[in-house]
Amino acid sequence: MVARIRGRSLDELRVRSIQALHAGLERFGDHFPARRPPGSLRAPGNGRIDSDVALLAGAGADPGAIARAIAQRDPEVRARFAQQSDAAECGVVALLGYRPLWVGNPPHWHREAQSGTQAPMTHWSRIDHLDRTVVGDHKLLWELNRHQYLLAPAFCWLLDGEPRRFELIQSHLESWLTDNPPRQGINWVSSLEVAYRAITWCWLLDMLREAPWKPDLRRRLTASLEAHARHVERYLSTYFSPNTHLTGEALGLLYVGTLLRESPHARRWRARGAAILEAEITRQVHKDGVYFEQTSQYHRYTAEIYLHYLLLSNASGSRVSDTVRDALGNLFAVLRSLASTAGHMPLLGDDDGGLLLPLDHRSPDEVHALLLAGAVALERPDLAPADASPSFACWLCGLAKTDLARTAAASVPDWLDMYFARGGLAVLRDGWDGPAAVAVIDAGPHGALSYGHSHADALAMTLSLGATDLFIDRGTLTYSGEERNEFRATISHNTLEIDDVSSITPTPGKAFKWLSCIPSRAQGVVCSSVYFSSFLGLAIGHVTGDRPSAHCRAVLHQRGGAWAVHDRGVRDAARGGILRWQLAPHLTATVLTEHSVVVRDGAGSGVATIFLQGAAPVRVVTRDVSPRLGQRVPAQCLELPLDTSLEALTIVVPAANDGSVVNFEVDPQHARRAVCWSDAAGRHRVVAGAGQTLPLPAGAELNASLTWRVQTLEAADEDVHGALIAALPPGIPRVPGDVKALTHIEEQSGTMLMLSNTRGRWEQLGVQRPRRG
Repeated sequence: MVARIRGRSLDELRVRSIQALHAGLERFGDHFPARRPPGSLRAPGNGRIDSDVALLAGAGADPGAIARAIAQRDPEVRARFAQQSDAAECGVVALLGYRPLWVGNPPHWHREAQSGTQAPMTHWSRIDHLDRTVVGDHKLLWELNRHQYLLAPAFCWLLDGEPRRFELIQSHLESWLTDNPPRQGINWVSSLEVAYRAITWCWLLDMLREAPWKPDLRRRLTASLEAHARHVERYLSTYFSPNTHLTGEALGLLYVGTLLRESPHARRWRARGAAILEAEITRQVHKDGVYFEQTSQYHRYTAEIYLHYLLLSNASGSRVSDTVRDALGNLFAVLRSLASTAGHMPLLGDDDGGLLLPLDHRSPDEVHALLLAGAVALERPDLAPADASPSFACWLCGLAKTDLARTAAASVPDWLDMYFARGGLAVLRDGWDGPAAVAVIDAGPHGALSYGHSHADALAMTLSLGATDLFIDRGTLTYSGEERNEFRATISHNTLEIDDVSSITPTPGKAFKWLSCIPSRAQGVVCSSVYFSSFLGLAIGHVTGDRPSAHCRAVLHQRGGAWAVHDRGVRDAARGGILRWQLAPHLTATVLTEHSVVVRDGAGSGVATIFLQGAAPVRVVTRDVSPRLGQRVPAQCLELPLDTSLEALTIVVPAANDGSVVNFEVDPQHARRAVCWSDAAGRHRVVAGAGQTLPLPAGAELNASLTWRVQTLEAADEDVHGALIAALPPGIPRVPGDVKALTHIEEQSGTMLMLSNTRGRWEQLGVQRPRRG
């Protein structure tokens, strides 16, 4: 008990004590229930919804017109929603990344569909939701009870008016209200889940405002909405989970307070929700726009939550602060940077698999539709990707504004490469559409709060080549069970694992805990020039014992071409290591030589040739990845064993437009550290390791850990650079004992050197260090 109290403020103790007292009084009161009809609520509301209130600018218009416009502009939304609606009538619902599951019609609200575990019907505070023997997979059970799957039949009813669509919605809501009295059961345990369910109900009531609701159901539903808001307000996650739990709960209060304006509590709920959202934005979003828990999925959640706050405030005649608006713009700018040209963001940190509102059928990692909505709401055309689905923007911002944005002249951000320094995300990218490649590297703090959503992924790198994801994050898979810790350990990420031990160790048997001694944040430097971009980063690990480690990753990229990655680790008495590159599920690697593989897509076309130099031949293994929580898909992974030097070189050469791939040649003068190849850009030679530099022009001096020289095959034009040299300095000490003295990569200088030869004369080219935060 003393350990649990230690470190908590007086206000935290006060808030937690009041919440515990309320829960105790509820349990006591439940022993003496008042007599009331089955399925009714203790304090029913009047069922009145202010017809003049528009939840959002889009929803305030004719919902049927919006649905028809989306069906016309994006027919896939209509087809997929119709499939989901028909499946729900058969008792089958797709939840998170799991295969479609039979849940019943109406569903069994307290039975987890995959394991069949029946959660107890007792006061919510008595239920341990993390105990799989009690509730099964709580995430799967809660996802069903968010009722977001009912948006599909609602959308279809707006299009075809078929009575069976609306009958499905009403029967499921009636069943839920009967089986889930306030405070009883698993569906009242999480205030965030209560808030998200309330938001879905608000949307259903608003979208279906002209539907033939049963009067008693509408009254019961609005009365339960009031009960939802009272519960959320009483059990806010102010100290339990002051992250997206708290901001999501605040948004739920704002929604209910806006929809039920005639409730005596509505004004207080709106004020409380807005106050929390205003206060949390500067704590949860760094100045560079990165969400503070270092997870891309919760970054998306935060961007959505604050987008809804902005639009809900605008629609109801209030105003958000300039601080919120600016931070929201930064959140969306980071999302724009992270997204591949196909619209996928990498899964950094925990992926909970859910959405604030699934306004189309796409998975959470597809962010183009959300980016378009953000661009419309913020009047930032540079945030809008080309050919993005209008589904989110039409519902959230209205048809007129969305069409205006989609027909406006194309605009792209005024940056490419970027180091979001406070949040620690490094992005190297060639462009914003078509075949442009995008690499994302995690080079920042381990996370925030108790690091519950963090992964041991320091310096991990993902890479997409145009529309093809090549190197991906392995995902999260589950929030409970034995595999929880495996998927968040170093072994599951595209980085260096030393001595078969995670750089930061998850606490055995604990889903959201880490063993003590979190290392200092990883550091990074991004450089950008006309012809090359680069990253140099340093991460510390294994700080729990007396043998800390350091890992330096150097990345050079020729614009529109190949990638070179040099990894080096340092640790006292290191036995060796493994470098891993996780391939996307649809890709297949075939070994060409002991140091190279060719990667092809499902159609057999070449994607890239990859050279891997370590202490032993590369291994191609198959293991499960999780593109979305609950989803398990086999995929190949490249494993490169390392000796005590802990040094590796990886080179990725994208296939040509016709799918042809290159052949690598090992330089006989530097067999362990130099490699050559030829492609459309010229003849390349890369040398890795300090002291192994390429021949330089007279008078030039270079102490580099990674050097790349490219000689153009055709240089008839006198303005063509006949040769280019790009180099990165060493970023790590040679002596293992120096690890403890490392503080900042910039003390080592991470600036890329660029030299060019034009018409026989060498010159040094300008290099920028793009950085925010």
